[in-house]
Amino acid sequence: GAYLVKAGFLTNKQLSIGLSKQFNIPFVDLDESLVDPVLATLLPKKLCHEQILCPVKRENNKLVLAMTDPTDIITIDHIEMMTGMRVSPVVSSELSIMAALGNLYGENIDSLADNIGSEGGGGGDEDLDMGENDAPIIKLVNLVLTQAVNLNVSDIHIEIYEHELRIRFRLDGVMKLFMTPARAAHAGVVSRIKVMANLDIAETRRPQDGRIKLNMQNRKIDLRVSCIPCVWGEKIVMRICDQGNLKVDLGDLGFEPFVLEKYMEGVRCSNGIVLVTGPTGSGKTTTLYSSIFLLNNPSINIMTAEDPVEYNLMGINQVQCHPDIGLDFSAALRSFLRQDPDVIMLGEIRDFETASIAIKAAMTGHLVISTLHTNDAPATVARLLNMGIEPFSLSTSLRIVQAQRLVKKICKTCAVEYKADKDLLMSLGIDQRMLKKLHLAEKHTLDNITFKRGAGCPDCDNTGLKGRQGIYEVLTMTQKFRELIENRGNTEEMRRQALLDGMLSLRESAIYKAINGVTTVAEVFHTTIDSGGDSDEEDKDKPKMAEESSPVISIPKTVGAIQVSDGGSIGNLTREIHEFTSMLAKVSGVTDNPAAVTATISKELLKHHIAAPLEQIRAQAGKTEQSDKILPLIQAQGQKMDFNVKNLISHLADIKPKLAKMQLNQLVEKEIFAGLKNHVVTARLLSGIKEIGKNLKVSKSLPADLPQVQIDPESFATIAANIFINALIGLGSKGGEIKVVTRLKPKTTNRVEFIIFDSG
Repeated sequence: GAYLVKAGFLTNKQLSIGLSKQFNIPFVDLDESLVDPVLATLLPKKLCHEQILCPVKRENNKLVLAMTDPTDIITIDHIEMMTGMRVSPVVSSELSIMAALGNLYGENIDSLADNIGSEGGGGGDEDLDMGENDAPIIKLVNLVLTQAVNLNVSDIHIEIYEHELRIRFRLDGVMKLFMTPARAAHAGVVSRIKVMANLDIAETRRPQDGRIKLNMQNRKIDLRVSCIPCVWGEKIVMRICDQGNLKVDLGDLGFEPFVLEKYMEGVRCSNGIVLVTGPTGSGKTTTLYSSIFLLNNPSINIMTAEDPVEYNLMGINQVQCHPDIGLDFSAALRSFLRQDPDVIMLGEIRDFETASIAIKAAMTGHLVISTLHTNDAPATVARLLNMGIEPFSLSTSLRIVQAQRLVKKICKTCAVEYKADKDLLMSLGIDQRMLKKLHLAEKHTLDNITFKRGAGCPDCDNTGLKGRQGIYEVLTMTQKFRELIENRGNTEEMRRQALLDGMLSLRESAIYKAINGVTTVAEVFHTTIDSGGDSDEEDKDKPKMAEESSPVISIPKTVGAIQVSDGGSIGNLTREIHEFTSMLAKVSGVTDNPAAVTATISKELLKHHIAAPLEQIRAQAGKTEQSDKILPLIQAQGQKMDFNVKNLISHLADIKPKLAKMQLNQLVEKEIFAGLKNHVVTARLLSGIKEIGKNLKVSKSLPADLPQVQIDPESFATIAANIFINALIGLGSKGGEIKVVTRLKPKTTNRVEFIIFDSG
């Protein structure tokens, strides 16, 4: 093997993979994130370099050891005697082991303490010095902080459990396990962080909040520390605010050029109110800071009220709110009005009092910029009206409402392009009118649209995604929209008018980024729902389906990702299809054969939960006096769905209930055991747990002497499958046993019970 590497026929990695297969021992491609730094004190540095091995991680009493020669029994026995642990060897290349050892024992860790110095919060460097016995704890904390900052992590979670200490990072909105140090290190880690944050080390029964300011590699880092007592000890969460990562140029945030123009026009108004909305973690704070940075110049006075102040900006008067002493947003805002401000930024409008003062400030010559927690831009207007704000005041003062979300970006290193087929374009609602609205009609036609996905590589941790970017919905005030506010229009009317006025919805913004290769189609489905309306002026004359006249039907509840209500109109079914398409987008992550699985699952779910209810609505419409009006409405609404309902119904079989007298066991064998593999894949899809079915035992008790029963085979198939899939999801990754039972109902002679037991 060494000769083949030297001759250039193999790489070190290829040789190691070959040895792994030959010895049937796992291969590990080592990098710094895989090696638990606490293990540096477990084995001597000299031994690791001489024998070319590296400790990777510790699992209870097992030590995972990366080796170039996993057959070296003498070395393995020696390490087991030295550590008192059972060694589990894995194969890795010499180069990757030596690189990992350099990170584990070399200059990298020792220099961490030098790279991190306290600027405050802990009272100075002298407060951070600890005894020699605490040096590993200092290195561990420094390593965690350095790695988190280098990886652009937003939050660090330090969690203690009965048998384990876990350190997790939130990266691009997703929690990822970073390391599992020895549980005994918990007390030292917590004390170290409390000292740095100037918290009370002795207080372990009450929550505490603090702050750490760091100078790290010439970067100013601000950490907001939250400590809370849990069952097994204190949990610590640190929110990282990196001044260097703050994007203060609105053009860097991902706005479409034509949308950015609208937003900047609103922000540059001399008075009025600008609102940025979205859920927690959607990037609102970054947008606020970028907006006031755009306005910041010596000729104007900018005041901000924040809780907390996340970034310090030169030339802006920032106030830290303290609600416990009466300095909340409304109190700060009252004081601002006596400070001769030109621009006021509020961290959040939470109540009527704050909203009322903000509106008054906007109407008296000030520009007010703030945030609100709502799902979309039109809902923000309705929320303010519901708070009690007068419609006339709101319509006069409101300038811009912007809703936003964050979508994951495709990794540039491993991005691959593929052509979009007609079904995919239809599911996204992409047609020539949308391309025109997105300003893409000159560059793209429906025949040449391509999307991208990430194949997975080391740069993105084999996820295909790296980083996030915003999608935006900017609502501007037109005369018709102001009239709608003054008439207290509902949210749906406001949304429709905004779309008619040219507003780009969140879904359309995400589609724009997918067509331009920024994000994936799966992210579009996952992050957004369709706007539910068309933006073309010609749609104004289409008949509306009044909420009170919509036929209401009963829809059976399903499991997992598809959640339906007990009753609903066509609009409910529209949302069902969006949920369904979002679910199908996840297929590729849980199966190696997404096409076949999609075909199987989609046929069954669409048939029973979309096509059937639509047929029922059609039947109901035929029995009413308004059938001539309702049937066209159903068809019009169907055209706005992700899939064309007319095509669905024409391709799916007739599913009218048909009772038949038959043996229940035959149905159970067919629907449960013959389709067992599909049920397992469906459970994985619905739950996102890839390990479902790996440790599963399924047994049955189906007596042959049961009487025949009257039953609807189609309905039973759906019910039985759903119950079985629910049981699989309940067992989760740990697995267990499921027992399928049919039996004669007690005290009867002709009624049969169908039961599924699970060990969970």
